[in-house]
Amino acid sequence: MNPRRNVRTASCLAVCLLATGWLSAGTATTAAPAMAEFSICETAQLASPDGRWTLVGNFVDGACPASAAHPAEGARDLFAAQHANDFGVVLYLEDAASHARRPVDFEGHDGEAVWSPTGEAFYVNSSVGSNVSMSWLYYAGTLRRIDIFDAVRRSDQFAARFMTGHAYFRSRQWLDSRTAMVQLCGHTDNEPSQQFDLRYSVGLDGHTRRLSTQVRPVTDENILQECE
Repeated sequence: MNPRRNVRTASCLAVCLLATGWLSAGTATTAAPAMAEFSICETAQLASPDGRWTLVGNFVDGACPASAAHPAEGARDLFAAQHANDFGVVLYLEDAASHARRPVDFEGHDGEAVWSPTGEAFYVNSSVGSNVSMSWLYYAGTLRRIDIFDAVRRSDQFAARFMTGHAYFRSRQWLDSRTAMVQLCGHTDNEPSQQFDLRYSVGLDGHTRRLSTQVRPVTDENILQECE
């Protein structure tokens, strides 16, 4: 996900969940977790590795051409429409057995989502502005979320100096079924500008620990590799 993309207008925002790996229902595994990416004017479903849940992304703004995925006004899913965010995007979790649906507390218009290896949890990364991206961890059972911004701010005073410029928070991978490795990267706005890349482990209990620190002056060369 390119953190330098501009904010899209609501008339062209959507969410597409493109699964790169699928597992049959009821099959628990510790293999590579399923991944999803958000894009424009599409909707799809992403099953959890244990088969208990389906994460669904839907776009309900009405700006996309009518199709089976985006029917004409008046024929849309009322649940999705009621729970869409300000960008017209809704994320919700559906129980595979009962088909009960619960909205995911989500901000922004695009990004990516990844299930934990066991399906106990998932994280969502999202662009919320041209200079900001956010990330959250969610318990699948309750949808209680851990806000990565808040977790880092509370645990690491050193990071505060980097959280007001071009600051991009994103979860990079699951370290285990309950802990994610997350990144705070970007550059400061004041001269002389500094580029930073801080990595943390963040647990579903909110416990946060800095793993690595990289701070360097911004140059014409390294600005192109920011947040890699």
